[in-house]
Amino acid sequence: MSESHVRILVADDERPIRALVGEYLVGQGYAVDMVPDGLEAVRKATEEEYDLIIMDIAMPRFNGVEAIRTIRRQKPEQKILVVTAFLEGEVAEEIASAGASRALAKPVGLGELSAAITELIG
Repeated sequence: MSESHVRILVADDERPIRALVGEYLVGQGYAVDMVPDGLEAVRKATEEEYDLIIMDIAMPRFNGVEAIRTIRRQKPEQKILVVTAFLEGEVAEEIASAGASRALAKPVGLGELSAAITELIG
């Protein structure tokens, strides 16, 4: 597969999840950066340009909802795909009101992830 110029930031506090998602995305030809928490996600998102941010919600230092709200204030058009185990009730409402572009519930299959990425960035 030819190298893509599509840049994706993955924010998840679980190292095995970052590794799996990162390996899959690189295998699909995307340029990928990975961070372990929402604070680092905000820093990277404001310093660099990403076509998509894939973000967990339950993270240390700065959770995903806070990170989405902060990123949205600076980059209102940023595409953000939430992938989280906590996608019910009030949390789902918080994710939507924070401005996530789309949300998927863990565990997520790679086909479902790929379809969401295609929907958001083509």
